[in-house]
Amino acid sequence: MTWDGQFPVFARSFRAIRYDRRGYGRSETTTRDFSAVADLLAVLDALKVERAVLGCSSGGGLAVDFILAHPERVSALDLACGGAGQPSLNACSQPPMTK
Repeated sequence: MTWDGQFPVFARSFRAIRYDRRGYGRSETTTRDFSAVADLLAVLDALKVERAVLGCSSGGGLAVDFILAHPERVSALDLACGGAGQPSLNACSQPPMTK
């Protein structure tokens, strides 16, 4: 899994949490509509995390979306190799913008 090497290092100094987002890792894919932001909020609520530092890899895009929706729940962003958030805004999935 992504970040396997770094996770134990983070966990030595911080409360490090990671989970399989729907359709990633060992989680099942779904054909129903869902919100990755709402899923992240539910994970943080279930673990009683009031404020978090978020975002690595594809989680960086989710972190951007999350902080826009819930700025009070984020103390910082770590956008290591993160995307732009919403797929419609991701430069990798859209042709370049022109005037």
